[in-house]
Amino acid sequence: MAPVPAAYREAVFLVAVEGFSYKEVAEIMGTPVGTVMSRLHRGRKMLRESLREYAIEKGFLKADESLAVATHTRFPVAKFSRRCGSTSTKSQPGSIAS
Repeated sequence: MAPVPAAYREAVFLVAVEGFSYKEVAEIMGTPVGTVMSRLHRGRKMLRESLREYAIEKGFLKADESLAVATHTRFPVAKFSRRCGSTSTKSQPGSIAS
């Protein structure tokens, strides 16, 4: 993540690796939530491009191929619910639905 500027790198790291919510990251970084969202978008984009170049250099990807499949991150429901501050209303496996 070295080619990604520090502010963007920190936002991406705190959300993707540490699992903090956008609100928590905003508090940690002392910025509005909108700024965190912007830094995440731009940071992920920079990281994606950096990884694409690395993948081409190492032969994992051809220059005309895209990382489209790898760019769509899927979050586990528990992590997503925590991030959004909501709780799931779906029944758990093995439970009796009402």
